[in-house]
Amino acid sequence: MTTASKTSNAVDKRSLLNSDQAAALLDWIRRRPRGGKRLHAFFATLYYCGPRPEEAVAMHVRDVHLPDVDADDQWCELMIHTATPEVGEKRRHPRWLRDPPCLA
Repeated sequence: MTTASKTSNAVDKRSLLNSDQAAALLDWIRRRPRGGKRLHAFFATLYYCGPRPEEAVAMHVRDVHLPDVDADDQWCELMIHTATPEVGEKRRHPRWLRDPPCLA
């Protein structure tokens, strides 16, 4: 008879990036010569806003509402309409263009 080992749902904070490490990593990504600005936007959105990667990929500029620079409330609003969990050949299939996946 085997016994199930106890597991914990707690995350070891030592395995997470702190804000300085995250900023340094995002800066390094931004300075990449090919696609750095695009990847910076993607990873910064994941880090600061927390969507799933497939939700971030499906976002458009019109889905992001930023506050005015001098606004007291500096929270932005992200409108997540869909997710694109798969990439590659299937995504270019004509059915994909007609029937994009919807979030449940």
